[in-house]
Amino acid sequence: MPVGDPSAVLVSLRCVDPLDAIEHELDVAREHDDNEARVRLIARALALPAGEPFRAEYLDELAYAYEQLGRFDEAVDAMRKAADAVGRRAG
Repeated sequence: MPVGDPSAVLVSLRCVDPLDAIEHELDVAREHDDNEARVRLIARALALPAGEPFRAEYLDELAYAYEQLGRFDEAVDAMRKAADAVGRRAG
């Protein structure tokens, strides 16, 4: 088939799990210490049902990111939610 022939087009319909995609972006944000990106991405992860098992860990990291940004009230709130998530998981 010649190049440019529409019948030669291969399509990849690889399905990427949304949480995996967010985790990949989070890894980059962590490497660059980009706390604004961490806040944005963790909020997206927490909104996904697949993120629920990792809720405490995400909230803990969110608290750290808020602290680094000087958003101390939000950091305390996120840490309280993380502690509550751990308590619910253990109980």
